[in-house]
Amino acid sequence: MAMKIALALGGGAARGLAHVGVLKVLEKEGFHFDLIVGTSIGAIIGGLYALNPRAEDMEDRILKYLESEEFKKFRMDSFRRESEKKDISLKRFIPLIPNLLERGIFFGKSLTRLSFISSEIVKENSLYLFGESSFQESRIPLYVVATDMDSGTEYVLSQGLIRDAVAASCAIPSILPPVCIEGKTLVDGGCVSLVPINAARQLGATLVIACNVGKSQLSTSYPLKSGFDVVMRSYDITLFSLRSHQIMGADVLISPEVSDLNWADFSSAKECIQKGEQAARLAIGQIRKKKLLKQIRRLIFLNA
Repeated sequence: MAMKIALALGGGAARGLAHVGVLKVLEKEGFHFDLIVGTSIGAIIGGLYALNPRAEDMEDRILKYLESEEFKKFRMDSFRRESEKKDISLKRFIPLIPNLLERGIFFGKSLTRLSFISSEIVKENSLYLFGESSFQESRIPLYVVATDMDSGTEYVLSQGLIRDAVAASCAIPSILPPVCIEGKTLVDGGCVSLVPINAARQLGATLVIACNVGKSQLSTSYPLKSGFDVVMRSYDITLFSLRSHQIMGADVLISPEVSDLNWADFSSAKECIQKGEQAARLAIGQIRKKKLLKQIRRLIFLNA
């Protein structure tokens, strides 16, 4: 059986634009993938590349999209400004929604609707990016990871329209609407699979190259002045522990230095892409070494 190389792209909102830079370098170095697995923004980047494996074309498409009227309807600047005031991460943003409601950020919509951003806006944006493309049209097999709200487990999508699967994988609770597919109510894949390495293994990958845009270290200085601070710190620890456990499953982990960038700051797209390129270049030697070792071991096993 031939080696099966997978690229696992993790979630992280705007920080995930670093995946574009990673793909640019890996493509230039001649690496090819047998499958791509993506969570949240990793599903967006992975989906676009799977349909058309030309990194520069994908970069142009992403940058054009970020300037589009469709993307502006998400109003990410509102989330960025508020998170900068509170110095909060993407996952820590959710518990602050009651406070944001008082400030008029949500205009009361979340009190009567499943999400702040409507399904119509999500559909417009997903149509802009993927049109009516199906998984069967992917030139590289694509798998999109979402979270099943009923079972609380990861749910891997590989059939139907790519735009629907990506919308489910990106459905940040309370911000973007849940998506119903195959009788399942699905939300952000990052709830259970921050970097979809486990899914890649279950799909038969023998070499997993993963890109993690989350924090690689937990801050040791955190002021605890209230019960709310304790809750937030506890949540950060849980999230960090989950990510740390999951990334151990990768053969090669590429970690662009983007954790200090605001999760909602899509204006930093070019900086994120450059960070991805830098991290990928540092990993090239390790990837070649791991690939060679895997090939040697497989030859020994087959000839034993």
